[in-house]
Amino acid sequence: MTPSETVNREDLAALHALSKELGEVEQWNTYAVSNGPDTSLNLQFNRTCRGIGHFASRKVALRMPYISSLERDLLYLLEVDPKIRAYLTQPMALRYREGELIRTHLPDVLSLANDQETLIEVKYADEAALPEMRRRTQILEAGLGRHGVAYRVLTEKIIRVEPRLTNARILCRYRWLTPDQRVLEPLQEYLEHKGSLTIRDAAAKFEQAAEAANSILAAVLRGQLAVQRWASPMEDSILSVA
Repeated sequence: MTPSETVNREDLAALHALSKELGEVEQWNTYAVSNGPDTSLNLQFNRTCRGIGHFASRKVALRMPYISSLERDLLYLLEVDPKIRAYLTQPMALRYREGELIRTHLPDVLSLANDQETLIEVKYADEAALPEMRRRTQILEAGLGRHGVAYRVLTEKIIRVEPRLTNARILCRYRWLTPDQRVLEPLQEYLEHKGSLTIRDAAAKFEQAAEAANSILAAVLRGQLAVQRWASPMEDSILSVA
């Protein structure tokens, strides 16, 4: 790194290449992508010796590790957000300059929304407020921002907002289902011409209401139907045209 560089230019080039590869993964594929991007960590336990898990994403057809329950909750939100094109946990380590020191940082998640690359660090609010964490955040926000990459620290105050998180977890139960076009198409036409209605009322318009509800929830997950207003329980959420 030269004295004028904040973030290593080779790491930035590798990040852009990874984002391009990730963006080309087919969304909502039935089968897992065996040759998709590899995550940078292959851990069994995190630093506190608590077992970590793997999140099976249907959106990007990848099975990726998470190292905390807060990070897992973020993955539920990313899976159901139609604005998020793709995402990957533990994407790659970045070298950055802090004064005279060269440090290394591995962000928790890389997300793509349209053409925007965003690196996300997941922290609880008290840890995010520590001086050393705030200093790193300021350095990376400025250094990455000059190259078109956003850097965000997300805490439980954002990730665990209700009823959004609970509804996202419910929607993810339907990520392996493919919406029935015999339900989706007439419902899209109704919403376009006659306005919004609840998920419960939308399902009741079909003879097989339970099966129709499954298709509706799968379509919301894929961004083929939009939720105008989240409510709890989810059946009372308001649907609108995507």
